[in-house]
Amino acid sequence: MQDELMAKLTEQSNQLLYILSVMTAVLLPMTIISGLFGMNVGGLPLVGTPLGFWAVTTISVVIAGIIYMVVRRLGRV
Repeated sequence: MQDELMAKLTEQSNQLLYILSVMTAVLLPMTIISGLFGMNVGGLPLVGTPLGFWAVTTISVVIAGIIYMVVRRLGRV
């Protein structure tokens, strides 16, 4: 009985860690891009254009979607 309970708890823990790993992989590109554009340096692309924010946001969401699809294809989500 105790072994079955430990196996069930281990399975739940593994599922939560998997979800956390997927979220980390999906959010990583947005974190890198926001860190890059958060620096106060000149010469960054799309900074001077009025639609630069939306272009970077779109690029981030597309990259996150691609990563999500790759992770979904590799495992279960």
